[in-house]
Amino acid sequence: MRKALKDGLVVLCFALLICGLAFGSQAQAATVITNAPDINPPGSFVTIVGTGFAVNETVTVQITHYDGTPAGGLGHDPWNVVAPGTGNFQTFWTVPFDDNLDEIMLVRATGQSTGYTAQSTFLCSNTKLDFTLAPPDSVCPGGPDDSILVCAQLLENCHGGNDLPLQGRPLIFFINLGNCGVNVGENGDDTALTDANGIACAKLRIPSTPGKYSIRVKFLGEDEPSDSEPPNSACDPNARVHLSAANECESFYVNSGAAGGKCRSGSNYCAVYPGPYLLDSGMQ
Repeated sequence: MRKALKDGLVVLCFALLICGLAFGSQAQAATVITNAPDINPPGSFVTIVGTGFAVNETVTVQITHYDGTPAGGLGHDPWNVVAPGTGNFQTFWTVPFDDNLDEIMLVRATGQSTGYTAQSTFLCSNTKLDFTLAPPDSVCPGGPDDSILVCAQLLENCHGGNDLPLQGRPLIFFINLGNCGVNVGENGDDTALTDANGIACAKLRIPSTPGKYSIRVKFLGEDEPSDSEPPNSACDPNARVHLSAANECESFYVNSGAAGGKCRSGSNYCAVYPGPYLLDSGMQ
């Protein structure tokens, strides 16, 4: 009798363990994502998609500041949506014009019946940077006069997918050792102003030591001008707006096998001119 009871308890505990693992795996399966994690200017619509909740479950969605800033502005009250037959849902959030620009936002979705939770982040910004001339995958080690030419374009997002160039803004260019995972420094290797097309270019000295490097370009943002200052928006010539910061990064390698392995023997720089990237002063 005691053995049968013991065996029954073992079976029950095993069943509870399996159920708990199954519930945990389902809870971990719930996800929430947004359609545009990087460019969401005030007034734009953020699409929020949740998956992995129970069928026809009511899910509470809330958007707050990722850094814990008190939610005193608009748009931070929670709202409910229903995950229909698939357990998935789609909802929308309009970016308010008050306290969200240049902020990382946290979207959290919580199932009311299951308790499943999921969260993700997105950035509220109204500017974007893109390389128009990026570094190649690899270059030869550089000598004292060797440089790499990179260009980037700064745009203001004007809603509806329209982007217009921002002229006369300083872009800061950096070469950092390592990959693009760390956004470091504000004292760049070069600074250039954007032209009428929003493009600025910089010549950066190529490192002489082989390894993995990254080139980063940054726009530090711009405060909203006062009423006594001229308008600054590319989208609306009469508007004064806060322009958010932006940055972009590309990785590349410095190695002696670049340019088809034709780097000069006994020297640290390239003997050939592989495209528009290496600007050796002795080869101009």
